[in-house]
Amino acid sequence: MLGGAMALLVGCGIAMAAPQAAQASYTSWVAASSWAYTDSRDADALHVGEAGGLPVGTWLDAAGKHHMSRAYFTFDLRPYAGKQILRAMGVVDEIAVNDCGTARDWELWRTDPVSSATDWRNPPAEVERLDDPVPSPACPAHYSEALLTGVFQRALGEGRESVTLELRIPADREGNPHLGRRVAPLHVSMTANATPDAPTELSVDAKSCASGDPLWVSDLRPNLRALLADPDSAPPGDAEPLTATFALWPIDQPDARVEWTYGQLSAPFYASTTVPAGAIEDGKSYAFAVRSADGDAESQWSAPCSFTVDSVRPRVTPTISSEDFQDYPAKGYVGVPGTFTFTANGVADVVGFYWGEWLPGTFVAADRPGGSATVTWTPTSEGPASIRVMSVDRAGNTSDSASYSFRITSSAPSVQDTTPDAWPGDAHTLLIRAGLPDTASYAYSLDDGAEQTVTAAADGTAQLSVTPKLTGSWFSIHGIGAAGQVSATTRVFLTVQSAPIVTSTQFPQNGVGAPVGTEGVFHFAPRMSGVTQYLYSYDSGPWQTVTAGQDGAADITLRPATPGTHRLVVYSRTTDGVDSMRTAYYFSPASIAPNVDSPDYPEGIEAGGPGITGRFVFTPVADDVVEYVYSVNGGPEQTIAADPMGWGVLDWAPPGIGEDNSGLFIMRVRSRSGDGQVSDAREYWIVAALLAPGVESDIFDPFGTAKVGQPGVFTFTSHQPDAVEFVYSIDGGPQQTLPVGSDGRSTLSFTADSPYSHDVVVRTRRADGVTSGSDFLSFWVAPAE
Repeated sequence: MLGGAMALLVGCGIAMAAPQAAQASYTSWVAASSWAYTDSRDADALHVGEAGGLPVGTWLDAAGKHHMSRAYFTFDLRPYAGKQILRAMGVVDEIAVNDCGTARDWELWRTDPVSSATDWRNPPAEVERLDDPVPSPACPAHYSEALLTGVFQRALGEGRESVTLELRIPADREGNPHLGRRVAPLHVSMTANATPDAPTELSVDAKSCASGDPLWVSDLRPNLRALLADPDSAPPGDAEPLTATFALWPIDQPDARVEWTYGQLSAPFYASTTVPAGAIEDGKSYAFAVRSADGDAESQWSAPCSFTVDSVRPRVTPTISSEDFQDYPAKGYVGVPGTFTFTANGVADVVGFYWGEWLPGTFVAADRPGGSATVTWTPTSEGPASIRVMSVDRAGNTSDSASYSFRITSSAPSVQDTTPDAWPGDAHTLLIRAGLPDTASYAYSLDDGAEQTVTAAADGTAQLSVTPKLTGSWFSIHGIGAAGQVSATTRVFLTVQSAPIVTSTQFPQNGVGAPVGTEGVFHFAPRMSGVTQYLYSYDSGPWQTVTAGQDGAADITLRPATPGTHRLVVYSRTTDGVDSMRTAYYFSPASIAPNVDSPDYPEGIEAGGPGITGRFVFTPVADDVVEYVYSVNGGPEQTIAADPMGWGVLDWAPPGIGEDNSGLFIMRVRSRSGDGQVSDAREYWIVAALLAPGVESDIFDPFGTAKVGQPGVFTFTSHQPDAVEFVYSIDGGPQQTLPVGSDGRSTLSFTADSPYSHDVVVRTRRADGVTSGSDFLSFWVAPAE
């Protein structure tokens, strides 16, 4: 396949040419590592590293005496070992010149190294004459250049660690004072480049080639990667730009090798490329190598990395089995670890399995290719459960997933408090039943204190005693199997029942008791030692106190005056001032409210009207009723006598309808027995008809038929028997009256003097002052034209 891969790779947009030239070299300003000068007048001395520059040629001292000097500059080449020097330009900086009118005449030499024996009489040997520095037009010239590339390249090639340069005046003119000058230490503008390192850390689809294991890949377009580095990426160069060339070939066809170049990036970096579609085939083995280039130099090829392609998935799903976890009957317990075994199911190249509860995401290796693996799993909750498993071959291909369903049973022990009514300070006896088969013992603690153990009986049960705090305690326990397996933990709250016991013969708890108004006795019994008093509140009233007897008990009497649910809250207190928990006791007295009936005003049904008398009959529920007390709408109470049967008859008429225009009247009736017992009240709802008059007009309506200044007529029609007059008002003004005509009607003439919204409200009134309900007419008056 790779025989024609050249065209294929180019067609995929991957360049097959040599790497594009990159600006790989770096230029640095290199100072001399040391400098010195010799002096003809001080012929036995070497002046090393002095500040203020170096004299060259003839110069005069402060006493006017003549000196002749030569300057020496040494450059350290060790930082450039193994690199290419591409360009070296020496730069001389004149500090002072004896005579700018005389043309410069100087020489630059490479010499042997300066040593401790160097002086005017014993100068280092001059090895080769170099190009003289070319000055700038200025004087002094601060930038005189001399090309030094060759001398530095030769020195590196010869393996020398340094180069020494001499700046002097020619020997036949060295004594001419007009040619003397003082210079700063020599600098060199150095352009150098290191050969990139051979690429390392090769991988195929994230599988390292350094593992030593045979590499298998499942993808027909695997990812190839290598780490590119360059010595110049360290200071002073930094971020060296490199290109990567990948080479790929079949193991059995090395001549079918193809290469392509990866784009330029700054080293160090991982060069990564994807093999183009169709370039490799399933079942064949390949090798690849990588080389980097910086535009000036190429690295060595990396060591080759070999891999084999297997793109075929395992044909069947793995098998799953377990002796510890099963479905029917359920087997497996919360907190108890068990194992699953996976097999390759006959697929020879399976090397492991992915498995998990929801998604198969955890890898476990097979014991051999095509073999099996066993995993341990600990359930954390009870109920249905399942795991899913995929097999994976040596290339990373996965099969379809297989599932295994099972059911987990709670392993936590059960706890039964057999003495829930134990008093505060007394021990509670707990019966423990096993949740874990073969439970041999239990470990338990109270309020997370020190753990204790108790041995289980043959049937797995155990009985133990603990004493909870007054406010209750948390009890924790887990079982331990004969083989050392540990069950899930049960955690229960042990409540101390210190609240007093409340009973009443007359008014049983949560039931209907004696009739309203009956006196009842409520008995308080202690649930803790040392009780001296009880505090109680009846129907959210103020707290009251009753002293306990020698037995710690007490009685109170209550006479509930209303039906419905009543609440009695009670707690006890000891001599030491310790309060118990509270008991809330609910009871309901039986209602003895009388019955009320009326043929003229059926309850809740509109009937009669204001001033129209109706009969109301009261019948007893209580015994020996002698009279009834009634009131209407919260008015004063009135009394009527009962007949020997205990019945009462009341003739009553609703009064006039008020400004609220409501015909609702609530009659509240209670009975009183011969012994003075007063019943609870019966409320009877009376709805009196309003008997409001009708109102209409010839021109006044909501549509603006009438106009300002146009006279019109309202017609009132009475619906109240015996009404003698209409009482009306217009636009909320003062009330006025009109007599009711013999036909029950009257008319009112009216002329509006303003436009827009108006209304008239009207009711009727009898001679005794009883008024009906009211009605109204809203109308709209248009502006005059």
